[in-house]
Amino acid sequence: MSPTEAKAAMKQYWKDCKKNSDKKRLQSIKSAAASNHSSLPQKLQNYTGDQTPSIRQMVVVETKPLLVGHSFQCKEPLQIRAAEEANLRMIKVTVDKSDSMNYILIGQDFCVSATCDGWVVKVAVCREGDDTSNIPPKF
Repeated sequence: MSPTEAKAAMKQYWKDCKKNSDKKRLQSIKSAAASNHSSLPQKLQNYTGDQTPSIRQMVVVETKPLLVGHSFQCKEPLQIRAAEEANLRMIKVTVDKSDSMNYILIGQDFCVSATCDGWVVKVAVCREGDDTSNIPPKF
């Protein structure tokens, strides 16, 4: 097999993989919509994080911190809540990872990590006095 043929075969392989995974995802979405989301776990239907779609006043941020276990319907409110926490402490942060399954925001003595099983916060070291040993060593 020549390099050109190998490249074409790999391109076709990835195209087929994407087609198959997109088909399965679409079937899953249709199935969930048809069952009115009753197949989702109950814990994911009751979101515990603040779902406000815009930035809140700092007074509200101070009284309602982002906590481990908060869940969000989609990624955007989570991103806003994490940015508010960094803004509250005036910390420069960097998005370490942001994809369809993970969101990790890091800064000095600051880390917010969430996964997409309803966008649940797994690590929240956001405030003064939070235990920085909870920050995974990778960061």
